[in-house]
Amino acid sequence: MTPTTILLSIFAGLAYAGPLLRRATAISAQAYSEIELVEQWAAASYCPANDNGTAGAEITCSVGNCPLVDTANTAIVIGVPTTTQADTACFVALDHTNKKIVNSYRGTESFRNYLIDADLSMTDLSAICTGCRGFKGMYRGWTDVASVTLAAIKSAKQSYPDYTVTVTGHSLGGGIATFATTIIRNAGIAADMVTFGAPRVGNEAYVNYTMAQTPALGTNYRVTHTLDPVPNEPSLNSGYLHISPSYFITAVGTAAVGPTDVEYVVGTDVEYESGSTSTEQTVAHDNYMGLPISTCYPVNPDGSIPYSVGGGF
Repeated sequence: MTPTTILLSIFAGLAYAGPLLRRATAISAQAYSEIELVEQWAAASYCPANDNGTAGAEITCSVGNCPLVDTANTAIVIGVPTTTQADTACFVALDHTNKKIVNSYRGTESFRNYLIDADLSMTDLSAICTGCRGFKGMYRGWTDVASVTLAAIKSAKQSYPDYTVTVTGHSLGGGIATFATTIIRNAGIAADMVTFGAPRVGNEAYVNYTMAQTPALGTNYRVTHTLDPVPNEPSLNSGYLHISPSYFITAVGTAAVGPTDVEYVVGTDVEYESGSTSTEQTVAHDNYMGLPISTCYPVNPDGSIPYSVGGGF
């Protein structure tokens, strides 16, 4: 099985294929440009050379799926390899071309990642905000790397005070990035959250708290893709809600995405249409902004995961 099909199997039988609610018609050119660029930063987190990179090294995507990042003037601040219990892989890097400090989290690629995906229970987040609870597994993914990540961001911000902090990730990485953004803001640092195919991660108190941090402490861009089932989980019935708004890509599958193919959607209880087959779901989840987001991670010829690389068995 491929990484995505195993992830989707965790949610098998749970996905809701209902209508998308409260849909708008288009987004601004500025929002589109931001999402287009940061999607490629999220893709870069799947490249082991970046997560394991040394300070000063350039960010690269060996499979060519992050051209905007490849051509920018970039430098790694810190790479965080998969040595933690949760197997969280991420990096903090400088984008001198776009004046950004980017914190990017990889999605599910190892057995330990699947274990935290599967821990859907809610845990206490009162250290973040009053009454807040959230996705226990994904919060563990954040806490395993929190100290080194925060220290790197604070150091980079001191060196480049005019740079914008952007936190991103896809799938599991998007869930971890959501927690990271809230806590980075709590540390007094403005940060934009740009996630792709992220699941729900918190209860009403957490969602409302994170939304209330904007616009003073950054902007939230939660990007979803038609037929991707992951944003529908964990279920609304289990007390989870989404951060609003979302930016919904209407282009199907691997089709190119332009500004008119992304819609602004308001609502914390939004349900998205899920693909009717595992192939539709996998293609939708693995492709954002017309590009394959996770292909930089090495896989076996049959598409299965090389656990020795991913840090699992």
